[in-house]
Amino acid sequence: MSRVNLLMRKKVNNFCCFKFTAYLFSDHKLSNRLKIAFLARGMMKTRCPWLNLKNEEYVRYHDLEWGKPICDDDSLFAALIFEGAQAGLSWETVLKKRDEYLRVFNGLKIDEMAKISDEKLEKALLNEGLIRNRLKIYSIRKNAIGIKK
Repeated sequence: MSRVNLLMRKKVNNFCCFKFTAYLFSDHKLSNRLKIAFLARGMMKTRCPWLNLKNEEYVRYHDLEWGKPICDDDSLFAALIFEGAQAGLSWETVLKKRDEYLRVFNGLKIDEMAKISDEKLEKALLNEGLIRNRLKIYSIRKNAIGIKK
């Protein structure tokens, strides 16, 4: 077993994203010494094994947003809506449609979403840029009302 494998086994229990480095380096066939040098100097981003490196938006989400704390209520509400929309789908699908959700629903502000009309929700169901599931769309208003209580 190489030094890198030992290093990775130590870290896997503490930090799930460290494991991907092995896949990345083994694809490039770098020597163990080079692997250790990159890891020690922090020159390589550690990424989770579930990350699809071919999807730039997904990589950007992983590197800049995933695992970071969210502190304001409207951002937490938006995260709740996206988590609900993801049920039964891949997170990549939600990321592709996230900008359209924010555009159609004016940034997913709790106060506005609690007052949104049935007409606007029905119109949203026709928008191909959204996940067009009636329960998921109507849950936006229902969750906003629940938060305001």
